[in-house]
Amino acid sequence: MAAAGAFREELIKTARHRQRERDEGRESVIGGEGRWGARGERVRRGGGQGRWRPKERKLVSTQGGHGSKQCEVEGRRKVVGGWNTIASPGKGILAADESTGTIGKRFSSINVENTEENRIRYRKLLFSTPGMNQYISGVICYDETLRSKDQTGTPLIKYLQDAGIVVGIKVDKGLEVIPGTDGETSTKGLDGLAERCKEYYDMGARFAKWRAVYKISAKEPSDVAIKENAWALARYGEEAAENTVPHREPDDWLLLLLLASSLQILIAVSDGVTGAICQNNGLVPIIEPEILMDGDHDIERTAEVTEKVQVAVYQAIRDQQLLLEGTLLKPNMVCPGSESKVRASPMDIAAYTIRTLQRCLPVAVPGIVFLSGGQSEEEATLNLNAMNAMPAKKPWALTFSYGRALQQSCLKAWKGEDSNLEAAQNVFLERCRANGDAQLTNLQLGKYAGGSGDTSSLFQANYKY
Repeated sequence: MAAAGAFREELIKTARHRQRERDEGRESVIGGEGRWGARGERVRRGGGQGRWRPKERKLVSTQGGHGSKQCEVEGRRKVVGGWNTIASPGKGILAADESTGTIGKRFSSINVENTEENRIRYRKLLFSTPGMNQYISGVICYDETLRSKDQTGTPLIKYLQDAGIVVGIKVDKGLEVIPGTDGETSTKGLDGLAERCKEYYDMGARFAKWRAVYKISAKEPSDVAIKENAWALARYGEEAAENTVPHREPDDWLLLLLLASSLQILIAVSDGVTGAICQNNGLVPIIEPEILMDGDHDIERTAEVTEKVQVAVYQAIRDQQLLLEGTLLKPNMVCPGSESKVRASPMDIAAYTIRTLQRCLPVAVPGIVFLSGGQSEEEATLNLNAMNAMPAKKPWALTFSYGRALQQSCLKAWKGEDSNLEAAQNVFLERCRANGDAQLTNLQLGKYAGGSGDTSSLFQANYKY
């Protein structure tokens, strides 16, 4: 932690130095003479000379207009000055991006009708939970939720924004079968993605999520499925990060960095090494390659497949020239199949998961937000706790982006009744706190003691949402 603290201080020191250069009218450059462009050219960032945008290979003006550096100076100063204030450990992400069909299945388990009114009531219950922002830094929403208002006319996401919680959005359009495979799938949604990203930003979203799904069998995942999904994940990330909007108020810089900083992500705010948030004022892409738990395979097989998938994903990201520092990874934990006869302890899962990440994940990726993937509430928390408690090389923030593993007990307590609102919120807050404890670093690595989560399995075969 001392090393991490020193690194953070060095980033702040460097950023402040470059900010002074900008304020004095001098060009801030990497290496003293500029930075290398995507095709090897030395590129100047100031003086109106322009820069190379990797995707189009076109010279884009960096001077004048609403998107100029003059609009960014004050915002960057605020980000640097408020860095230590907004950086807080023990937080993660609530995945509340269930589709209408998926949340209907959840409601059916408590005998609640799947209507728009009930969906709004339930999500307001979650979003308005007092104290939620102590443990949750971001919430992934579904398209309907981003547009919904409660009975008073208040947008649901305003409850999050008022609590300082960053709003995210699921931007993919679900799964479709890849021709020539045995039912393997790729993710739809690249068509029109640029326009959706712009619209979602204007509606208040600041990060995005795209889910790819892989299944394990004797012959799966196939190379075709691995390559197809890896390319789509990288392409989505580039689109989400590159789609800029004309102007951002200075305070937006604090909001853009809130998610990253509260996960203890150290993103430099200087030219050349900024993440996708600071680089283009677009949506921060969360990359989610999920290996389903379906099957009777052991943990070694899961580790083998997860490594192969993650290597392919990051090769595609490199090929697409996506900025690693501006992305987050949302992977599965390395667990045995749901029907495996050999179960694994939290320390086993932690060891295999960390080893896989060490072998596959670039150090430049700032943070990892694990999905729960059908584990019970208690399992998901204990496994996250074990990873943070394990003494190993972990240059990334390890935290959570849970849906079912944060909401199961809450749903059971709510039962669709307004009279159960407070009890349901208390249960939900306890799950948030437990996972916040499991993520805590500093001198208390993985401080969750266990015992407060529902132990019933949340596994669903061939899970889709």
